Amino acid sequence: MSSLTEEYSPFQTLLKDVGRQLKVTDVRYMKYLLQGHVNKETLQNLDSGQELVEVLRKRGLVSERKLAFMRKLLVEAKCLKQVNLVDEFKEKLPDVAVVGKRQQSERNSRLNHQREILLRMIEKLENEMRAYEEAQTEFTNQIKGYEMEIKAHNEKLVSVEDTIQNLKKKILQKEEELVSLDSKLESVRFFIKKRQVDLDKTKQKLEENHSSAKIKKELREKQDEYEIAKKNEDELNTRRQTAMDLIRTLHVEIRHKTEDVISLEDNIHDVLMQIRMLKQQARKNDHSSAELQDQLENLTLELDETRRLKPLTPYSATRTPLSLRGSTVSESKTTRKFEYKILDYSEITEGEAIVIGRKGKRVHPLRFHSPTSAAADRLGNIYVADYGNARIQFLDTNGQVTREPLNLGGKYRPCALAVSCNGDLIMTDSQILRLFNNAGEPIRPILPVYSKNGKRPELSALAFDSQRNIYASDKANHRIQKFTFEGSFLCFIGSTHDLHCPMGLTIKKNSDVIVTEYEDHRIKIFSQETGRVITTIGSVGVGAGKFACPRGVTLDQDENILVADSHNHRIQVVSSTGETIGTFGMIGTHPGYLDTPYDVSVLPNGNIIVADAKNHRLQVFLRQVPFYAEPSTCNDVCEVSSVEDEKLDEG
Repeated sequence: MSSLTEEYSPFQTLLKDVGRQLKVTDVRYMKYLLQGHVNKETLQNLDSGQELVEVLRKRGLVSERKLAFMRKLLVEAKCLKQVNLVDEFKEKLPDVAVVGKRQQSERNSRLNHQREILLRMIEKLENEMRAYEEAQTEFTNQIKGYEMEIKAHNEKLVSVEDTIQNLKKKILQKEEELVSLDSKLESVRFFIKKRQVDLDKTKQKLEENHSSAKIKKELREKQDEYEIAKKNEDELNTRRQTAMDLIRTLHVEIRHKTEDVISLEDNIHDVLMQIRMLKQQARKNDHSSAELQDQLENLTLELDETRRLKPLTPYSATRTPLSLRGSTVSESKTTRKFEYKILDYSEITEGEAIVIGRKGKRVHPLRFHSPTSAAADRLGNIYVADYGNARIQFLDTNGQVTREPLNLGGKYRPCALAVSCNGDLIMTDSQILRLFNNAGEPIRPILPVYSKNGKRPELSALAFDSQRNIYASDKANHRIQKFTFEGSFLCFIGSTHDLHCPMGLTIKKNSDVIVTEYEDHRIKIFSQETGRVITTIGSVGVGAGKFACPRGVTLDQDENILVADSHNHRIQVVSSTGETIGTFGMIGTHPGYLDTPYDVSVLPNGNIIVADAKNHRLQVFLRQVPFYAEPSTCNDVCEVSSVEDEKLDEG
């Protein structure tokens, strides 16, 4: 029975007695006094005196030889009975000098062993960090080399394209010369034909009157004129043939130069892929280095703690400076700020991608089937046209479902949607528009406009302007339809003369209209004032500034244009003047990879939503990413806390 009885030391008995005798009101007041010495979460979880005393012991605020702190707390809480217990214990405390020395020796031995382990771990981490730094330098040098190579390719590309333009000008000149020669030949041949007739008549006259000298002279003159005309015809034919040969030669040269352009673009694309891979490796390397830096700082602080003679108290500073390989950790506690920065579009990699959902019909967990459109409101709420499941899904900024989906049912499958500045939702199944308020309640349907001779509208994209006017892309009739919020038709924008198969649609702050042309592989910007095209961006291709069946389009806060370049399986960013700013994404199923993106939208914090249709999911590409700022110190806080600790220790 005695073997099951737990034996307590006098100090442990003291703590248990003090803890048991503390009332709830005493505990509550002492928790108030301990603010700043014990963290708030720990204090909130304290319900009894025994728990409070145990926390003080574990935190090093109370020990067998350090009772002043607890005594002062008890005095301030007016727990006189417990104060007497502490005083009696101190009077009865035996001489512990010998025991203390032995315990100190054992403690020092343990600390020395712990220091050796920590120093070895720190040295290992430093070696790994140096290796990462060397790798980072190598990545940077390789990227610079590739960028120089791209610059050289671009310069050569410009030169070759200039040569092609000059060759085309020469062809135009020669073609104009051909037109002139053909006109002259026609005149000469007409003259020859006429002289031939005159010559035949003169010969007939000579046969009738053989002795006429006048007729003979006339015949010789007409023969001379005929021969001169034939000679002119031969010269013109020779010049015409020479011009045609030169045109053929120029066309062959243009073909060769075009092959050079294609080769250069392929080389540029390959080098860009190399740069992209290196940047991805560099970012992974940077993340790993940051993790090692965190571990190093934690180990350094832990090593610093082993040098203390006194137990650590909240906010207390390291009392002994530590020098490690030339770097000194000062008496202040070193901290690193956790901050955010905005990535350039060219810096976005698959490491910044977050996948939301996968193929399926369920809502919990989140599933999609061919999401065709995505939009965000001013609060960062996300709206998704879940085409295959015939519903609209509502998510928060983190991709969590905020409410039950809007099930449309039947054959009504949403292919496009848009959200106004007030949170109103407009959607379409390509045939009819449906408008909902920000609570999800239906307001009204809107019928698109078309004539008897026109095709039935096939709506492919929607947008609001700042006045809440509604715009709809009608790809069947090659135009944009504009309505008021109340559903009244306002006007058409574009026609078959200047717009072909409009797919994506967004509106600038000045109400200019940006449209993607799916089959012509380019972007057009229409003036709000004139309704005419003011800018055309891009052409078919795989390089920078080129598109393959562009779909959704949106604007960021700087009015840069983001395009879902669907058949290139990427998001491309260009300025309003057509300058390429960056691209991200490539075909695949892993996070950060895309398969036929249908739409793109920008959250208020700058992060980018992509409707990754053929992968049946959304992806959010983070532009706002965390990073560690330069270390900062907290000397003032630590010094104040240290002084308070010493005062409490003195009682």
